Amino acid sequence: MVSAMPFVAPLNAGVRRPTGNTMKATTLKNALKGILIALLAAFIYAAIILSSFLGAGWALLNTCWFVIPAGAVIGIMIPRIAEKKTPLKAALSGVILAIFLGAIGSLLIAFYFDVIPVLSPSARITNPPLWWAAFRRRVVLQATFMAIYSAIWIAGYAYYRAKRIR
Repeated sequence: MVSAMPFVAPLNAGVRRPTGNTMKATTLKNALKGILIALLAAFIYAAIILSSFLGAGWALLNTCWFVIPAGAVIGIMIPRIAEKKTPLKAALSGVILAIFLGAIGSLLIAFYFDVIPVLSPSARITNPPLWWAAFRRRVVLQATFMAIYSAIWIAGYAYYRAKRIR
C-alpha cells in the first residue's frame, strides 16, 4: 500500500556543516581580507590628507599598529553581520562599526603623535590650556573625517558581502 504522505527529508539533509579547520581557515581568510582593505584604505586616507605618497607610506608604517588589528576586526565581523541582514542593514551596521573604529582610532593616533612627544622631559608647553584646547579640536576634527571616510569603506564592504550572500 502506498502512503498518501510523500517522503519528507530532514531539514538538514544535503547540508554540509563546516568542520573546525574549515571555520578557522575561513576566519583567517576573512581577517586577511579585512587587513588588506584596511591597509589600502589607510594608505589612500593618508595620501589624501598628506598629499604625498611618500608621506602616506610613512604614516602607514607609523599607524599599522592600529590599522592591522582594526582590519582584522572588520574582516571577521562584517561577514558575520552581513550574512544575517539585508544589504542596506548590513551597510548601516558597517557605518556604526566605522564610527566606533574612527573614534577609537583617532584618539589612539592623536595620543601617539601628539601626547607622547609632549610627555618627554625636553618638551616645553608654554600655555598648557591652549595646547589642550587645540588638541581637543584636532581630535574631534580627525575623528569626524576618519569616521566618515571609514564609514564609506566599511559600509561598502558590508553591502558587498550582504549582496554576495543573498
